[in-house]
Amino acid sequence: MHEAVPGALHAAEPAHAQATRGGHPNILAQTKSFLAWCVERNWLRANPCAEIKGIGKRRPRGKSLGKDGATLRVKEARAWYSKAVELAARGDRGATAALTAMLLGLRASEIVSRRVSDLDEDEAPGDLLWIPCAKTPAGRRTLEVPGVLRPLLVACVDGKAPAAYLFEAEDGKAHWRDWIIHDVRRICDLAKVPRVTAMRCVACSRP
Repeated sequence: MHEAVPGALHAAEPAHAQATRGGHPNILAQTKSFLAWCVERNWLRANPCAEIKGIGKRRPRGKSLGKDGATLRVKEARAWYSKAVELAARGDRGATAALTAMLLGLRASEIVSRRVSDLDEDEAPGDLLWIPCAKTPAGRRTLEVPGVLRPLLVACVDGKAPAAYLFEAEDGKAHWRDWIIHDVRRICDLAKVPRVTAMRCVACSRP
């Protein structure tokens, strides 16, 4: 049944959509992530899109887009950073998560899946962040946390059990990855810079 669905989707596409269906894998990836999130919360018994394969190739992000205006300029990124630090210092966990994406170059899925035990201490509290699970060996790594981010992450783990999520939702479970995207865009609006969908260093893709 799953193998038949992509073909049905393809057949139902209008001609202009088929010409630009490179965005299909991106939409499918978000749909899979959302349904997996529903399964985790026992709202669904299984992910109905788990075995569906995307049509075409995923659109590259950041500078690889090769489009003018696809990234924040340095001045814009600095304005975003200043606003994010200001909000995070006030206890805004979404701003802290967005800063984590910018300063450590992490994907949204890597951030929302981090546990309290992943924040480690070498020479100072919160100076290391472990990424123990990834699709490739290169993805499994330990990152040095910048000084400005350390106290913010330490505040996120205060009083939590080691198995708890570093950034947990109200029900104690992991956020969906679009939570990060929402906060990145929210800070863009507050900093009065163009909206982007990711904040991995200063190379960020606009919607």
